[in-house]
Amino acid sequence: MLYRQSNDLTVFLLRLLSMCEKDDSRLSLSLELLNILKQHHNSSPEDASLSPLPVKRRRALSGILLTLLILVGVLAYGTEQIARAWPLRNGTASNTSGSTVFSRPPIQLANGSAPHILQLPSGHTVVYETTTHIYLATTEGQTTGAQANGGQTAEGRSEQLSTPGFTYNRALPPLVTVDKKLIYSGATGIWLTDLTQPGKQPQQLASLPAGQVLTSLKVSDDGSTLVYSSAPANGSGMLNIYAGPLLHMQRIYQAVAGRLPSFRAFSFLNGSDTTILLSDDHGDHRSAWYGLWSLDIATNSTQPQQPRALLLDTPQQGPLALTAQGNTLLYSSSLGYVPPPLLHAPNDISSLTYANELTVATIDTSKQRLVNVKELMQSQGDLANYALYNWVAQPSFSPDGRNLAYVEFSVLPSVNTPRYSALYTLPTSGGGSQLQATVVAIYSEMGGWLDNHTLLFYADGSLYAFDIQQQTLALLAAPGGYARIIATLS
Repeated sequence: MLYRQSNDLTVFLLRLLSMCEKDDSRLSLSLELLNILKQHHNSSPEDASLSPLPVKRRRALSGILLTLLILVGVLAYGTEQIARAWPLRNGTASNTSGSTVFSRPPIQLANGSAPHILQLPSGHTVVYETTTHIYLATTEGQTTGAQANGGQTAEGRSEQLSTPGFTYNRALPPLVTVDKKLIYSGATGIWLTDLTQPGKQPQQLASLPAGQVLTSLKVSDDGSTLVYSSAPANGSGMLNIYAGPLLHMQRIYQAVAGRLPSFRAFSFLNGSDTTILLSDDHGDHRSAWYGLWSLDIATNSTQPQQPRALLLDTPQQGPLALTAQGNTLLYSSSLGYVPPPLLHAPNDISSLTYANELTVATIDTSKQRLVNVKELMQSQGDLANYALYNWVAQPSFSPDGRNLAYVEFSVLPSVNTPRYSALYTLPTSGGGSQLQATVVAIYSEMGGWLDNHTLLFYADGSLYAFDIQQQTLALLAAPGGYARIIATLS
């Protein structure tokens, strides 16, 4: 009888060990407990029947088993939360407001607690795309349903837009202009639709010649000028860059495809509709960006202009983001490929590189060079195992340019290469990064900012807003599959 109890408890302990596999210290301790259990119960059923244990010894041993079981149960209970807790760098965020705790949140606060429900003001609109359509999610103020359902009811309503010709492409996110025009692309061209007139038919701005594919699409900050690039689908032919007013674009650059640099548009220079920033995709038309050049596209130029290098084109150096104002550039000199998670992640992230170092600099528009260079995060250098690296994903400047928000993650070297992630902010003036929350979702992406203190992010099929001042969370939309935030409107 005692042997049978021991065997059942051993099986139970092994099941608890499987729960503890993500935490090495607790796994080690649990294994030690299992060995102790085996030492006390290494006899067979036959031996037990031939040589029964004395009653006092059986009672003592039963007490030991019960104590071990309780200890392991306590360890297993806390393991999942502990395993996901990210190293705190500077300070601890605290929960300061909110009346109802968010039920089943995709994140937990730096202090280990669940966030409370964020009450978003009405009138905010988030534009997002899925792999099939483009949507608007409009906040309508805190709803009774959201409070009663622990935050699992979306704050607003989502509306699917009519976007004929749209094709999802991670390298070509749709654009939203200051006057609320939506510009999107597809396999055959580029279209424009007015978000203020939802019933209006989209207008095609450009069509692609047969055998060509779009490689980039950007709009100036005033919404007046568009630039896009195309390349031969089979790699043989000419690479072209077109730019100009929305309805009057013309080719401004051409080169033989396959010769480096293989240019694509990265951004317009802020405050200018005649200077564009280019990057090199090394012939990979997915989301690949290396080096940085500027190109003057003014139509009154007497001679064709050639791109001027701002950032060296090396395999591990590339631009990441540009502030909405002031032309502050974020780039990394240490980019690397990371094994993608095989479960619950988009299929198109295998080509992405991630940063292991962050630097900011100002683009001097008069001398066309980078000045005021400042390293915000040092590289970890060469490490023996990729699981030791901390990678930065989707860094995004706050609207005022004073802070960066990003997802930082590491990869567990197991069969499905899962990621353990956290949300961080980092002042662009320098100083340490601040842990805002650890991510308990399987896969997450940063989605920009709603305002200077509210982050937007995707996690496991839903879109969220997280107020880093109040440490509160709101569900924006629940499309049920992968979605990417494009822009916010007020």
